[in-house]
This record gives sequence, structure tokens and C-alpha cells, in this order.
Amino acid sequence: MIIRAAEPDDAPAICDIWNPLIRDTTVTFTNEVRESQEISALIKVRLGVFFRC
Repeated sequence: MIIRAAEPDDAPAICDIWNPLIRDTTVTFTNEVRESQEISALIKVRLGVFFRC
């Protein structure tokens, strides 16, 4: 398994994983389903901030 920082192009896959958890469970701290564009923008803003190699 290779662990890497998320990239803006990963947003659709992240939404596919995250949105059902937001919509159908109580395991997240948010209750708003996100669009790919929102996730992509968040990744762009935070790119390189948390993940260091």
C-alpha cells in the first residue's frame, strides 16, 4: 500500500467514500454532503500542509 497526499483529482473518489458516511451514519463531525468541486477546493488550499515525506 502506498500512502500519499490527496490531489484535487481525487475529489470524486473521496466524495464516493465520504458522502454515504455523512448521509447515512453519525460517524462524521459534519452533516453536509459535499460536491466534488468543494472537496477539490479544500485539497488545493491544504495541499502540502499536513502530509510531509
